[in-house]
Amino acid sequence: MTIKRPLPGAELTGPFGTRSAASSGYSTRVLRRLEAQRLGKGVWSWSLADVNGVPEGLSGAALAQWIAPFLETNRGVAASLWTAARIWELAVWGRGDRRIHVLRPDTAADLARPFVEAHRARLLPGEVCWFEGVPVTTPARTWLDLAAVVTLEELVVVGDACIRIPRPDFEPRTEPHATLEQLSGVVRGHRGKRGISSARAALDLLRVGADSPQETLLRLAFERAGFPEPSVNPRVTVPGSGDEFQPDLAFTEYRVGVEYDGEHHSAAAQVGRDIRRAEKYARTGWLEVRLSKEHTLDDHRLAIRKVRDALVSRGWRKAA
Repeated sequence: MTIKRPLPGAELTGPFGTRSAASSGYSTRVLRRLEAQRLGKGVWSWSLADVNGVPEGLSGAALAQWIAPFLETNRGVAASLWTAARIWELAVWGRGDRRIHVLRPDTAADLARPFVEAHRARLLPGEVCWFEGVPVTTPARTWLDLAAVVTLEELVVVGDACIRIPRPDFEPRTEPHATLEQLSGVVRGHRGKRGISSARAALDLLRVGADSPQETLLRLAFERAGFPEPSVNPRVTVPGSGDEFQPDLAFTEYRVGVEYDGEHHSAAAQVGRDIRRAEKYARTGWLEVRLSKEHTLDDHRLAIRKVRDALVSRGWRKAA
C-alpha cells in the first residue's frame, strides 16, 4: 500500500505533535517513511521550511495551538514571558524574538528543542492555567516575569492592559485579565525576584480604564510634564440629553479632554463618530484635544505642548 503525504492545507500543517499525528492515522514509523522532519522529542514538520520560529503576528488561540506540540510531552513547563503575553494578547515589545519562552521548574525535564527558550523559575500554586489546551502563566505572573526584561513604562502599559475592564460590544471577555490585587499578590509572593523593584514601582502607576498602549503612554508623559493627573476614559454627560461621551484622558477640573486618534480613525464610520463626539464636546463646554501618532514622537513633545496650551487656556498654571 502506498502512503501519501497529506496535501498542503490538510490537518497536519506547520509543527505537529506525535499525538496529533497518531490521531490522524500517522504513526511514528509512517512519519519517518514519509520523511517528516523531527524537530525534537514528539514534534514534527513536513518541511523545515515550514517552521522558522513563532510566526510574526500570531497571538491568542492561534499561537497557543502553534506552540502546543512543543510543550505537550513535558510536564511542569508553561508558556511564559513574550509567548504568554502574546497568548493573552497583551501589548508587548517582543523585539523580534520568535522563540517559544517557557518556565521550567527544577523538577521538569529538559526541553532540547529548536525555537524553545526554557527559563528556570519558582512557580507558586495558581500561577499557571490552561488556555486552549496549553499550560501558560497567568496574566498576573506573566506581567511579573516581564518586569525583568522591559522598561518601567512598558511594564505599566502591560499592567494597564491586564486590569482593563473589557468592553462587551467589542470583545468576548467580560472580566479583566487580572485585578490590581492579583498583581500586588504576585509581587508579594516573589520577594527578591529579578525585576521585583520595577514591578513594585509599576504598581503605583497602574490605572484602570486605558484601552490602548498609547493612552497609557500619554498619561505617563503628561504626569512627567507636571500636569494634573488625568482621568482615564471617564463618562461625561451632555446636559439636557442624557447622552454622554468618554474622553481617552480627561482633565475634569479644566474640562479638557484628550482623544488619541489611531489609524482606524480614518475609516468612514469612525469619521462620523468623531464628528458626533466633537459636537458633544461643544455642547458641554469641554475643549477637545485630538492627538495622532506624530504627536507621540520625540518623547511626546508635540502632545505635551498641545495639551499644555489647552490647559493654560482653561486657567491651569503649573505649580512653582
